[in-house]
Amino acid sequence: MIKSLRRVIYKRYKVIEVIGKGSYGCVSKAQCKETGRYVALKVMKNQTITEYELIKLLREIQLMRRLNQLFFTLQTDEDRNLPTFIPELIDILCPEPTTKPAPPQKDAKGQSSLSNVTYKNERYDLSQICLVMEYIDTDLDQLLKHKIDFTEHHLLKIVYNSLCALSFVHFSNIIHRDVKPANILLSSDCNVKVCDFGLSRSLPQVQNTFDTKQSPESFIMDSSLKNMNLNTLIIRSQVTRKLDKPKYHSQSPRMSRQSIEMAQQAKSKIWQAQVNKQTVLADVLNKDRPRRKGMKRLMSLHVGSRWYRAPEISLVEKSYDQASDLWSFGCIIYELLKYIQYDQSESQFRKEFHKIRYLFQGNSCFPLSPCNKDDEDGGKKGKKDGEKKYHVISKNDQVKVILKDLGIQTDNDLSFITSEHAIQYVRELEQSHLKYSNEHGHEPNLKERCVDMKMGLNAKN
Repeated sequence: MIKSLRRVIYKRYKVIEVIGKGSYGCVSKAQCKETGRYVALKVMKNQTITEYELIKLLREIQLMRRLNQLFFTLQTDEDRNLPTFIPELIDILCPEPTTKPAPPQKDAKGQSSLSNVTYKNERYDLSQICLVMEYIDTDLDQLLKHKIDFTEHHLLKIVYNSLCALSFVHFSNIIHRDVKPANILLSSDCNVKVCDFGLSRSLPQVQNTFDTKQSPESFIMDSSLKNMNLNTLIIRSQVTRKLDKPKYHSQSPRMSRQSIEMAQQAKSKIWQAQVNKQTVLADVLNKDRPRRKGMKRLMSLHVGSRWYRAPEISLVEKSYDQASDLWSFGCIIYELLKYIQYDQSESQFRKEFHKIRYLFQGNSCFPLSPCNKDDEDGGKKGKKDGEKKYHVISKNDQVKVILKDLGIQTDNDLSFITSEHAIQYVRELEQSHLKYSNEHGHEPNLKERCVDMKMGLNAKN
């Protein structure tokens, strides 16, 4: 931290301890000397800030302010005391301005640095900026590293509040793109707030004149929407409206044989409706594949932590939306289930739980981050589209690990993929996994493990 920024921080706040570190910098707990309020200080560690990094920081600040403002706008008089879903951005601190001119600087890649910005004849050094935010007790990552008295009631409350927070972010037409336990803040009463919007983006707005009775096929094939990002949440809502939902009303409170048969028929109809919905959705995606394939890339590729990264991002799809955040949160739910199921001692927990905690533990992700050729765990070779350079595909590649748990994918399951090379790549990985299973025996897949965890919870509670 440069001296001028440290002087600004220590003048207003008393720094207590460092509570987190990362590639962005560090986060410290501090107390305001004037009001006594506890805050979190997020200090960026970039020595030379480029235009891209400055835009990324500005986007995070704008999104946090926009979401908090929207939350208070939507509140009614009865909801004034409800906690927000986003940490409050209290202040932004930067080094004190000077009048001395500064020589031009460049970063490690040779790009021009924007560390020194002149405004009204004063030079501001933006090489380090401090965001003063609301302090929250802990986060899910810290919770999963320590064994405490954690019940199924706590789990359900955390999952529900987290889904409410993500739903609010998605309602604001924003995709987070870095959902992981460290970015889900948790208070002592299990209230949840989503943080770290550095990788977040706003999705294109959908036209207000859209007719809700319009079929999903004609909605997507409309010529006026050729450049619009495919929003699967909108398509799913349209498919749900298009299909009739089966209804079941019990005529008697007693469970007679006839009522049991009616319940089973209703259950089968509901299941069939879900299958029909998936079929219609896959048909829409297949028809829309040529348009999506010709689209320009709207968002960057290498986002999110690898173990929480959705398949559409790992397979280098040009368009993705809020569904990728829900995939990441599904991985977090699995970790919470493993956490509540683990009943060993605290010393055993510290030794073993971090090894079995994660759902998809890939050590590389082709082609975003292929493993080295010298890697002992290297597997077959693969190449990017249009390139002659070969890369090693690890035996624990992220997509391989996902397919190992999800099993063989149908054509409907792969309808979101636009590249024929990516579909062929997935099929080859499936055959490789089948060959491995035949040689080494069957391992429990994701569905079987979740059923076992659910049975364990029922017996425990």
